[in-house]
Amino acid sequence: MTALSSAKAASTMKAYGQENEQRRRWILERGLPLNEVSTVMYLAWKSESVGSGSLAKISAAYKMVNNEVSIPGAQCVAELINSKKRAEATTRKQPVCINEPVIVKIMSTLEDAKSEIDVLLVHLSYSALLRASEASNLQWKDVRVKNGLLEVFVAEAKNDQLGKGRTTFVQCKAGSDLDLLLKRWKVRCSLKNPDFIFHNLHNQKPLSPSSISSIVKAKFDAIGVQGSHHALRRGRANDLQAEGFSLDEIQRTGRWRSPAGMSTYLRDNPRAQGIRVEEMESEEEEEGPPSLTREAPVPL
Repeated sequence: MTALSSAKAASTMKAYGQENEQRRRWILERGLPLNEVSTVMYLAWKSESVGSGSLAKISAAYKMVNNEVSIPGAQCVAELINSKKRAEATTRKQPVCINEPVIVKIMSTLEDAKSEIDVLLVHLSYSALLRASEASNLQWKDVRVKNGLLEVFVAEAKNDQLGKGRTTFVQCKAGSDLDLLLKRWKVRCSLKNPDFIFHNLHNQKPLSPSSISSIVKAKFDAIGVQGSHHALRRGRANDLQAEGFSLDEIQRTGRWRSPAGMSTYLRDNPRAQGIRVEEMESEEEEEGPPSLTREAPVPL
């Protein structure tokens, strides 16, 4: 049990613990035995209100604290999850991608010190493909600009199982929007000298991941755009692909653990299918129907 706990991330263990406690409470409230059959009944009940991802998490949490799952039980769980996936497929919408023009539009919302940190949060999260938890934990010591490159050190990356940290490099030329935002915010923070870049203005404690997400969503709402903090990460990954970055380069930049995990973020793109930029630029589209011209007769 100790090995199972230490092999997983702390956030994963916390989520699994909460799922197991909710499952246990539901079963005991109904006077059922704490066994596999009751767990399948609980999953069937939850399937009416949650998605397939939540069902899979409940199943994984159960398996973590139970040595074995019977073949019939595993089959029932798999069919519940697959059934939910099929139902979701009929109503699923294309995930939102936030691209660079949206970032430019958000720059126009700059008004005061509070808006500066909010805009910087959006810009840096997009540029460095930060998750909300990574933005929350980012400290001033983790960022530095050198030779026109911003080095963003993520001390606790999701795919950094050995805890060595990962560094993402972002173009940050002197005088660019990102460069100016960072410098202005650092000057404002110099009086109180907080450790964390994105902190509470009253007590200098780091903003929680949920607060990070709420701030970003509010900035999107202010310009009439539907999206979440994670849409920044998705949008930047697709922008990198459109700019010609290879899948391996995007994976390293975004600190994904595997190509499979990254692939769910990317949309179909001509570059990813082998079409070169020169070919795309050389073929200009003509508006309207094709025009017919009479050819000169060929002399016999």
